[in-house]
Amino acid sequence: MKRKIKKGLKITGISLLSLIALLFLLPILFPDKVANQIKKWANQSIEGELNFSKSRLSFFKHFPTLTLSLYDYSLKGSEPFKKDTLLAGKELSFGINLLSIFKESIVIDRFYVDNSLINIQVDAEGEANYNIYKQDSTAAPSTSNDTSSARLKIDGIFITNSHLVYNDRSVPMYLKADGLNYEGRGDLAHEIFDLESTLEVDSVDFSYDDVYYVRRKHLLADLITGINTSSLAFKFQKNDVNINQLPVDFAGNMVFLPDGYSIDLHLISGVTVFGKIFSVLPPEYNQWLANTSFGGTSQLKLSLTGEYNARTNRQPDLNMHWWVKDGSINYKNSSSPLEHFYMAADFNMPNLNYDSATLAVDSLKFLLNGEATRASLHTLGLDKPYVKALVDSKIDLGLLDRTVGLESMELKGNLNVQAKIDGRYDSDKQLFPPANASVQFTNGTIRTPYYPNPIENIQLNSKINATSGTFDDVVIQLEPVSFVFEKNPFALNAKFVNLNNVHYDVTAKGILDLTKIYKVFAIDGYSVTGILKADLDLHGNQADAAAGRYQSLQNNGTLDVTDLKLYSSDYPYPFEVPQGSLKVQREKAWLSNTLFRYRDNEFKLTGYASNFIGYYLQGSELTGNFKVSSPKILLDQFMELVPSDSSATAATADTVVTTGVVMIPKNLNLALDADAKEVLYNGTTIKNFDGSLQMKQGSLLLPKTKFDVAGAHAAMSGSYAPTHRKSAQFTANFKADSFDVKKAYKEIPLFREMASSAGDAEGLISLDYALSGRLNEEMSPVYPSIKGKGVVTLENVKVKGMKLFGAVSKASGKDSLNNPNLKAVVIKSSIANNIITIERTKMKIFGFRPRFEGQTSLDGKLNLKIRVGLPPFGIIGIPMAVTGTSDKPIVKMRRGKDGEILHETMDEEEEEPEQ
Repeated sequence: MKRKIKKGLKITGISLLSLIALLFLLPILFPDKVANQIKKWANQSIEGELNFSKSRLSFFKHFPTLTLSLYDYSLKGSEPFKKDTLLAGKELSFGINLLSIFKESIVIDRFYVDNSLINIQVDAEGEANYNIYKQDSTAAPSTSNDTSSARLKIDGIFITNSHLVYNDRSVPMYLKADGLNYEGRGDLAHEIFDLESTLEVDSVDFSYDDVYYVRRKHLLADLITGINTSSLAFKFQKNDVNINQLPVDFAGNMVFLPDGYSIDLHLISGVTVFGKIFSVLPPEYNQWLANTSFGGTSQLKLSLTGEYNARTNRQPDLNMHWWVKDGSINYKNSSSPLEHFYMAADFNMPNLNYDSATLAVDSLKFLLNGEATRASLHTLGLDKPYVKALVDSKIDLGLLDRTVGLESMELKGNLNVQAKIDGRYDSDKQLFPPANASVQFTNGTIRTPYYPNPIENIQLNSKINATSGTFDDVVIQLEPVSFVFEKNPFALNAKFVNLNNVHYDVTAKGILDLTKIYKVFAIDGYSVTGILKADLDLHGNQADAAAGRYQSLQNNGTLDVTDLKLYSSDYPYPFEVPQGSLKVQREKAWLSNTLFRYRDNEFKLTGYASNFIGYYLQGSELTGNFKVSSPKILLDQFMELVPSDSSATAATADTVVTTGVVMIPKNLNLALDADAKEVLYNGTTIKNFDGSLQMKQGSLLLPKTKFDVAGAHAAMSGSYAPTHRKSAQFTANFKADSFDVKKAYKEIPLFREMASSAGDAEGLISLDYALSGRLNEEMSPVYPSIKGKGVVTLENVKVKGMKLFGAVSKASGKDSLNNPNLKAVVIKSSIANNIITIERTKMKIFGFRPRFEGQTSLDGKLNLKIRVGLPPFGIIGIPMAVTGTSDKPIVKMRRGKDGEILHETMDEEEEEPEQ
């Protein structure tokens, strides 16, 4: 017996030792086979570029699975994101079926992704970067005799401690997940299978159309998803999800189509404690939740159903329903809790279209210290909304603050709101909903965490009345609005009647410290500093101002600013007004020696604007006349914008700075007499600029300007009209006498580009030329768009080293044709579609009478016909054809052929992306 036991232990020990030895030896015996076959499979099956620093084969990385690990790896995506990273990180591992290493084909059955970035990008057309797996439609179905290098038969995907970015610009939707841990199991080799998944994310952000709906939420999910790989269909069967403390369940299906997807997804929270709804708030509210008790029940339902197709602009329908029954909120055991809170709300957005969105709050009511608040609201659309609302509320804001714990601000005062509104607002049709509304705020105080001192003694009494449903009988009253801030009182009384012909009575007096008052409210994307002092008394109507009945207008007063700085998220530097004074007299608002700065640009403005009431109240046209003077204008500085599309760049370390053309508001009709000592634009320096400019309907007109450029006096007229943020049209009629061609080549990039062969020329040139074309987002001309016609006169120009003359001299055997001195040569030409067409031009060179005509492209290609007339009268001539480029001209002793024309390049302007 002992011998049998010893023998059994010996066999067991040998087996264990053999197994352990096998675990160590297999990765050593088969490393090249496994690694090479997986690399071969990757090259054959994946379109994206895969790179890694080293690889290792081991049983112990994910025991007992034999694993090939790639370290410090990166995988590029598919078009149109072929240069961008799809997957990158510390480690990517392939789990390998052990028995398959003894066969011709390696079977990969698991994927492990560790400490990685998963960067999924979809463009506006719905093209995604994850389509890297090559689909061979001609291949026969796989069989058990497949002898390919490696095959996918996935039954497990494991992701640990990773970062996911999903940015779909076609929806547009953005999702970011930090601390992503995922485990999915299922036989992915089958066409139809169930994928069992567990998912935990430390922090989830989700936004739609740049509006965040989820910020920094913890997510835990247990899912079973039915997947049909042949039809790319998903059926969500078991889906238990916890978003912080809120348990939700979702069910439905999703099918991917050739140009999008079809979705039928339903999410429901179930009837739960009212307070759990608030657990989805960002983490900064955790302390507030801990100090607040809730009562009542609530339920949230959400559905997304329909078909998405980016090319046909079809999108699913979004529907949401939320109700609360007998809810209560009590912060830190307040003596007067908010109680008996009832609400039923529905939000529907057909085709995910804002203008079709409807919001229905059929009932909202609660009690606070015995005072009841009741409200209902129905809206349809955003651009021209229909609004039906009923509000009856009396609230002690100090008590509300203590009851619900408004940690973001401190409120005091009594707020009474009564409103009845029922109708449509449409500025185009001059519709205003019938309304009878009043808001009274007395003895108010507002203090926020952004600034230590409050706005105090707030008194507000506002009313809106309208009965006919049009602009004609609208009455808006603000009588009064007053407050004290930093011991400075400010008061405003205003009344506006008839929005078709605004009758206005406005008085404003007081001092506002803009630096401090901005800190109280801290508006994202903007910041303002400075002191504003107002003393205004305005009375009149818009019709009198438009008809020139200025004696009927009683507009007087001043508006002074000191050290004003406006910061915008669109620009990297502030706009500054160190000192400015606006004086109002009847129909005009006068600026007197007001200084305006942006970076290295400084302007002094003097002049007036008219119709300022209509401009501010209705957005109607602002007219005026100003004189602008500046020592230096750097136009390029106005085109530099701050980094954009932060969601798209979140996955990369590089910062992208976007540019754009200078936009001009469409409701300006301003005439400016401009005087600038120096203007720098796109590498060109213009001096002593003096001219008239007019801003009108979003365009800039230059009827007549004079300036110095390249050492010569010049005159120009033209126009500039932006079509959208990335494109603008321009015209320019340019005339200059006797400018130095060498200076022009050195100082004017556009001249250098269009006359590249003039680099070694010296002398004087006169120019009379008209151009039109398009500027791109960098305010640079798009050459295929340029069209023009005019005359260039070579008054006295010495050509040196020009390869064209050298080639003609060599081909004809006439050395005197090289490096000629040209006088009184008139060159007429036209430009279109990247081609300059030169009319027949004659010249004299040391008794020779050459002439030329033909084409040259803006990128230097040549197609010229030349005839060199021989002395004494040029009756006998040598014909030549010149092709090639200005750097490498090809000259042949023959007549040019009409068929040898250069290929035109048409301008293809990009459309403005949808916002």
